[in-house]
Amino acid sequence: MKDKKILKRVNYWVTIGIVLIICIGTFTWWNNSKKKTPHHKLKPQPALIDNTSTRPASYTTKEFKNLLSQNYPDIYKNLNFKQKPTFYVIPGLIQSAAIKYTPPGQGQPGIAYDMDPQGLAIIDHKYLIISAYSKSKTFDSVLWVLDFKTGRFIKTIALNNIDHVGGIAYDKDHKRLWVATINQYQRAQVQSVTLKEIEKYNFADCKIKLNT
Repeated sequence: MKDKKILKRVNYWVTIGIVLIICIGTFTWWNNSKKKTPHHKLKPQPALIDNTSTRPASYTTKEFKNLLSQNYPDIYKNLNFKQKPTFYVIPGLIQSAAIKYTPPGQGQPGIAYDMDPQGLAIIDHKYLIISAYSKSKTFDSVLWVLDFKTGRFIKTIALNNIDHVGGIAYDKDHKRLWVATINQYQRAQVQSVTLKEIEKYNFADCKIKLNT
């Protein structure tokens, strides 16, 4: 009889222990599942990459957030600052790698201090493309390529024109970035550059020619 009572007690406490382990395990899993995986912290980019600035030109992130909350409170409260990136830093506003359009140094790599951002397009949620032109018309227009997921600047692409290039759109079916330009007769036209050309482009190769 004593052996049976001892066995019952052992079974009782073993059962309680198993239930507690299951409860603790379930709670731990549930608690961890609620926590979002923190965004991988990327090392700060250099202030310049291939002569193109990557830092904000007007405000620090803190100043930008303050201005945004004051002037656009409805937008600010709907932004998730834990998500990266919540917004993108436009590169090249302080200076940008570019190709000289006018002499001296025509056709040679240089540094433009007057690039004006115009258009924006997203390529397969992989790249963010920003187009810009030289306000003084002394440099050819450019495309700035950013990583869509992290917002990090990748490279500058020099175009073979000085147009505003404000209208850009990605054609997913044909894998082409279409760019609104002007032809030699000052008439509006649309030209394109393939995704393959964008990914392979190296600024050292100078200008990329758009296809009509």
